[in-house]
Amino acid sequence: MEGFAAVFYWFLKTVVLGPILKLLFRPWVEGGEHVPDKGAAILASNHLSFSDSIFLPLALSRRITFPAKMEYFTGSGIKGRLTRWFFKGVGQIPIDRSGGRASEAAIQSGLKVLRKGELFGIYPEGTRSPDGRLYKGKTGLARMALEAKCPVIPVAMIGTDKAQPTGQKVPTIMRIGIRIGKPLDFSRYEGMENDRFVLRSINQVQAIKSALPQLITALPQTVVVSVNIHPEHKAVLEGEEEIVLTPRHTLPMTVNGVTLHLRPKSFFQTNTEVAASLYRQAREWVNDLQPGSVWDLYCGVGGFALHLAAPGRAVVGVEIAPDAIVSARQSATEAGADVRFVIGDATAYAQEHPAAELIVVNPPRRGLGPDLAATIERSEARHLVYSSCNVDSLARDLAMLESFTVTEARVFDMFPQTHHQEVMLVASRKGRG
Repeated sequence: MEGFAAVFYWFLKTVVLGPILKLLFRPWVEGGEHVPDKGAAILASNHLSFSDSIFLPLALSRRITFPAKMEYFTGSGIKGRLTRWFFKGVGQIPIDRSGGRASEAAIQSGLKVLRKGELFGIYPEGTRSPDGRLYKGKTGLARMALEAKCPVIPVAMIGTDKAQPTGQKVPTIMRIGIRIGKPLDFSRYEGMENDRFVLRSINQVQAIKSALPQLITALPQTVVVSVNIHPEHKAVLEGEEEIVLTPRHTLPMTVNGVTLHLRPKSFFQTNTEVAASLYRQAREWVNDLQPGSVWDLYCGVGGFALHLAAPGRAVVGVEIAPDAIVSARQSATEAGADVRFVIGDATAYAQEHPAAELIVVNPPRRGLGPDLAATIERSEARHLVYSSCNVDSLARDLAMLESFTVTEARVFDMFPQTHHQEVMLVASRKGRG
């Protein structure tokens, strides 16, 4: 029977339905190269229309098996038999959607296909979206991907809901789009197929990836889309794992002619116009002092360091966040700037290296703290540029930097209509201005 189904599948696809549907609907396909030539893979798609399971197989050279409602296979009489033959012919297997043990049986049916090294198509949301929006998915996709140890390939069906909306038996002739994304590898979760958080996370990432084309269409100015996996209920904004879903991983931000690359977990000043003024002021102060070497501690994506680069001046940026350093190095390469960026803790770096002539610090709200303040105080650094978003911690740090005298300061309205402000000052060693 399985051999007959395979023959019928190719007969419908290449002789009967396929040529007619391609002629009438002229489906366009983007990303077909992401489907492997051999081996198991799950194609996970948004589900807008009954015809999704018809058009996607047309886009692939390999056979793909989809789950379908049991009712399509249990009809009686001539109509029932024709319906059953048709759905088997287009590569679908019966699934009982009543839940419980039936859901487990559905997963095992999918795994059987995957263990034979074949393609299995699935709709993470479980059923058609009634309005084109993304809905919470089921966890079966994640379980199958982990148990079968195969990649998940996101698919976006485009226009099928307009060609054949729910309730319309005869589709409207129009172009159909199919966008196939790069495979998602969840092998890092191997052995965790019973962890509910892991299963839900995998499923939702895939569902968002499938809906990405709709998001880009609705918001064409979108450049980067990412998903952050936050497994714990605690007072932090982000988890450690970031999954970027778009081809571009950075948002370019040009400030004073310097292009900075912002990644999803990068820190950057919230007010770009005021940040530009902040960097210009720092550059003016530093150029007046003409130091031969500069450290930019807590450099982030390199804003201060790149603005302070100059011929004959050795500039080093230090930041503990690896992604930020990747961005900073990219900006330096593009700008041709002679700046070295180092991944590391600001305090540890300052304690382990001879100090630069001028040090720029832009610490978090807690300030420098006693260790870094003491290290700078003991160092041979002659000048300090301190940018602070918290005047209380700034005051505490200045009290520990006893040998420095503030020569100029400026307040920046970085946070309009709040009582917060950014304060930047320049200080020099007493008697060494």
